Amino acid sequence: MTVLARAHLSMVVIVTISFVIPSQVRGQAQTQPNTPIAFETASVRTSEPMAWPRLKMGPLPGGQSYEAKNAPVRLMIERVYHIIDNQISGGPGWMNTERYDIEAKAERPSSLDQLHEMFQDLLAERFKLQFHRETRQLPVYALTVDKNGPKPRLKVNDSADEFSGRIGPNIVGPLSRLPGMTCVGIPMSALSWTLAMTVGRPVLDETGLKGYYDFKLEWTSASEQASVVVKDGDVAPPSVEGPTIFRALPEQLGLKLDARKGPVEVFVIDHVERPTAN
Repeated sequence: MTVLARAHLSMVVIVTISFVIPSQVRGQAQTQPNTPIAFETASVRTSEPMAWPRLKMGPLPGGQSYEAKNAPVRLMIERVYHIIDNQISGGPGWMNTERYDIEAKAERPSSLDQLHEMFQDLLAERFKLQFHRETRQLPVYALTVDKNGPKPRLKVNDSADEFSGRIGPNIVGPLSRLPGMTCVGIPMSALSWTLAMTVGRPVLDETGLKGYYDFKLEWTSASEQASVVVKDGDVAPPSVEGPTIFRALPEQLGLKLDARKGPVEVFVIDHVERPTAN
């Protein structure tokens, strides 16, 4: 799968993920910090072939259940360890081609980080996943604040008791003619991870911006902007005209991506197996 194709796929998947559990659930999880947590039940099944491309992965409302639908193991690793494809090295080909449905329920409402930790344990138990980490110098982007500062569109979300940290797709129509994403109550770390899946490189959060934010970001991909020769030299116009992600960030949010090389943690797969039976 090409980087552009995988980046587009990542944006489709990421819209199903909530980055922040509502405060009343977070409060419940934090009252028992030393109590071991684990999925109470978990089922792992091979996805039906005709289900593709209906792919999603993330927590269900309430903070107690987590599901993956039509998800390959490689993608599961990316999601629960907050990394991107080029941070995974090795492993058999079926990790990226065979798809699974997983439904898991925790013993009590938990934070998203806790759910991800439980899913990590599930991968180790049911898929026998083993890996080691290496630090390598790789191309990265640093997310920084533009010289003129954040734009008004980047709004601080002070509703810490109510927001749920959502990232969703822009609905293209009269109010928004460009694709992109709409975000509610997310930290810059979540934006950095989402951008990493879009640009195909790790993105380091160097904005210094704390707290949670609401914003809409509109951009078009290179494939949507490219003209295509259709017949006998005739050229079809771009499917969508608009800024790239690199232009949209400073123009709309007052942020920018700076290309550089930097230390990146890479997960080297030592062992993985097809899942054990339920």
